[in-house]
Amino acid sequence: MRRIERVPLAVVGAALVLGACDSGFTDINTNPNAPTDVPAQYILPQAIQTTVQNANGYGGTWAVLEFAGLFSQHWAKIQYTDEDKYELRPGVIENIWTFSYANSLKDWQAIIDKGQETGLVNHEATGRTMKAFTFHFMTDIWGDIPYSQALQGDSGEPVTTPVYDSQESIYTSMVAELGTAIGLFDPGARGWGAEDLIYGGDMVAWARFANSLRLRLGMRMAYSSPSQARQVVEAAAASGAGLIRSNPQNALLRYLDAAPNQQPLFSNARTRDDHASSKTLIDYLLARNDPRLPIYAEPAASDGQFRGMQNSVNSADVPPLPTISRIGAYWRGGQGSVATYPASATTPTLLITAAEVHFLLAEAAYRGWNVGGTAQAHYEMGVREAMAQCDGAMGIALPTAAVDAYLARPGVAWGTAPSGDNLELIIGQKWLALYTNGFEAYAEYRRTGYPSEIQVGPNAAFPFVPGRIPYPDSEQSLNRSNWEAAKTAQGNDGTYSGKVWWMQ
Repeated sequence: MRRIERVPLAVVGAALVLGACDSGFTDINTNPNAPTDVPAQYILPQAIQTTVQNANGYGGTWAVLEFAGLFSQHWAKIQYTDEDKYELRPGVIENIWTFSYANSLKDWQAIIDKGQETGLVNHEATGRTMKAFTFHFMTDIWGDIPYSQALQGDSGEPVTTPVYDSQESIYTSMVAELGTAIGLFDPGARGWGAEDLIYGGDMVAWARFANSLRLRLGMRMAYSSPSQARQVVEAAAASGAGLIRSNPQNALLRYLDAAPNQQPLFSNARTRDDHASSKTLIDYLLARNDPRLPIYAEPAASDGQFRGMQNSVNSADVPPLPTISRIGAYWRGGQGSVATYPASATTPTLLITAAEVHFLLAEAAYRGWNVGGTAQAHYEMGVREAMAQCDGAMGIALPTAAVDAYLARPGVAWGTAPSGDNLELIIGQKWLALYTNGFEAYAEYRRTGYPSEIQVGPNAAFPFVPGRIPYPDSEQSLNRSNWEAAKTAQGNDGTYSGKVWWMQ
């Protein structure tokens, strides 16, 4: 028979008091307004806004305004021109890196994890798609970056000094990630609602977006790994998920007509406002009598002529502002004597469009790959979809007859490239269609060398358009050995002179 020990009443009483105290203390000291865990649908809106702002937007990191929009020569700086001369402030570089890892990628990994925990496949698939989108944006800037060991700083076995994966391996992983996502999307299963700021919960549209992103990644590898590129591109073209082929299917983020959720270029014009239209862009549009010119840019206030500003000049050499064209009111809105365009506060930011997809398919067909349709047909459809995006903006109609006339002009018509190479036409029109999507425009110039009109300005820090930018300073102190290994692996010193893997 088991012996029963007598426990002093004082100990029993103390235990009861402590138990009651612990229970009440936990409840009383839990802040209901600061939850330690939230469902995926509450993470999604901020994750979308942060990611688009970083990769395609103009706030927070100023990544497009102070970097990619300048390097792609969509616009130029009218003051504080160091960035336009290829000398980025360390804080700009640091912010792009930190915002991506600490905010965007952490949120997308959380959505993936929650999707797996709850069995909600559409949540997991969305997270995988946008995780690939974010890493794609980052690796195209730096080349080798932390990937396989990234996002593990607070795991059970934390990794605080992650290795840098090769860009080639990252591309292979991103393509696989998107393939998994496409296979997971299920229109019949629970997805998202109004918290989905891109597609409003349309899972068919999300699968199409993921597949279009896969197409973009495949074509990016065309020079560095042509056989793999062809396989990826042809698989995307044949996929039942489909591709973004018309403007209503575009992946974009819409804005509100009230601060702080206005179109970022519109908001920026009311604060710093230190950009003009690039001379490269204006001259390109003028040479082709492009009907988008008065949408993309404002005429100079002094004489009503369109006159772009030279990139990479010293601040002292910036011409008088009334003599140069500013960024179009469709994005920037009117200022001073320039007529306002009220809808500019809500002009959306574009992630992937039908025009871009048709130009990707045009290049694939040009290379002889099996994607359905001819290179010329996809090229001309790309121009038409790009024009349709702008139709009606600023009250300017771009009817079919006007687009037909444009497609017949030398330098636009198929077979009339100055170099004799139709790829020049494809990438040149793609560069125009990517206006305000500076990172894609910059990437495509680095990959193909088109448009050849992009030239180094007179006061640039280097006699070349940079192939990459330096790693952030924090990596030198916090992850030095892996930072050194990454530079060695890429055969450069980690500066602007280096090239990323997919460049020629």
